[in-house]
Amino acid sequence: MRVQPTEFAAEPLFRWLVSAGSSAAIGGMLASLAAVGRGPAGKLVFAWNGWVPVLFAAGSVLGWIFWKLIWRAQSDKTLASRRQLQAFAGFLGLMAMGSFAYPLRFLQAERRHDVFFGLGLAIVVLSAFGVLIYKTIRWVESGEPKDGESESDGE
Repeated sequence: MRVQPTEFAAEPLFRWLVSAGSSAAIGGMLASLAAVGRGPAGKLVFAWNGWVPVLFAAGSVLGWIFWKLIWRAQSDKTLASRRQLQAFAGFLGLMAMGSFAYPLRFLQAERRHDVFFGLGLAIVVLSAFGVLIYKTIRWVESGEPKDGESESDGE
């Protein structure tokens, strides 16, 4: 018996795997924030507490909602569903930035300058690589025919 190929996004198992995996990742990110703290020597430590499972569950629900909005926007193709997705993605983006910044409050005062210098340098380098990747993709795509055209149409 031969299985007909389908688009990945239309495959229910693929949708479940993507949704579950990234939902667990968001839950894990938030749970790790609940566990981080400053130890007796002033260094970062991870300690289990009652907020860890609560934030894991909350993050998992947020991840699941995000993918539901993606699948809906893909199938509906309406402006309302796209706007909902954009708003929720913006919220998750702000949450991600806050989650990254939250542990910085536990840094020792004498180490902050070095850490912020390293973060700034990382942002510059990663941004430069992002621009290079974007320009490379644009350059590669510039030689390809537009949607609905064949290669012989351009000659």
